Amino acid sequence: MGYDGVSIALIFAATFLSKVVNVILGMGFGIGMTFTFLMLGYNPTQVVTGILVAQTLGQLLAAFFHHKYQNVDYRLEGRAIRITLVLILFSLTGAVLGPLVEVNVPALYLKLFTAGVIIALGAFMLLKRNSVSPFSWTKLMVTGLFAGFIKGLTGCGYGPLLTSGQLLVGVDGKSAVGISMLAGPAVFSLSILTYACTAATIDGYLILYMMSAIAVATPIGAFLLHRIQLQSVKRIIGFATIIMGLLLIGKSLI
Repeated sequence: MGYDGVSIALIFAATFLSKVVNVILGMGFGIGMTFTFLMLGYNPTQVVTGILVAQTLGQLLAAFFHHKYQNVDYRLEGRAIRITLVLILFSLTGAVLGPLVEVNVPALYLKLFTAGVIIALGAFMLLKRNSVSPFSWTKLMVTGLFAGFIKGLTGCGYGPLLTSGQLLVGVDGKSAVGISMLAGPAVFSLSILTYACTAATIDGYLILYMMSAIAVATPIGAFLLHRIQLQSVKRIIGFATIIMGLLLIGKSLI
């Protein structure tokens, strides 16, 4: 697949903006890039593996900068690393179980259901924005399992579900974003492996263009989150979660 100068510039700009949003909110990169390639006239199935590879590498880089700017504390003795490991374990379990479950419902309806859940989580988060939820390991496990299951079943919704779910079970906003950055690549790697087993091609040039934008955008996004007041993060993520749900509806209907 060839790229001219204009398409490369558009991919760089869209990747930069999507990644800044993703690093600040813990969501939005996949759906942002999918819309970009739809507008450029590409079939998303042609570029999905490249997007997943860039997303995986980009989120690992984001986790580093979130730790650097103290949005999350990844020291081995800290709680954040334990939360991350629990989410990885249960997300992977859900992602494996998702495709194995036979659901006699059209894929469109499943995606619309996922979008509805995401919108409801965002609305509930806004309603509870001034309250502090007690932390619960059990609810955290359910969050990881459900987010992974929906990802495995529908291929979408993982970021909004994981980030908003953490806030609702008692993880503070900045930590939730940082944790999502480190937990996500495990599930994305599983998706990459799945596509590799189906002989999907990996577009090295696309990954190079996207990673160059990601390298610039990631430290900027992490720094901006560091500057945002903690009490504002939950409200911002609540609104963003609703928007992501609405975008998912639009993407599903295209």
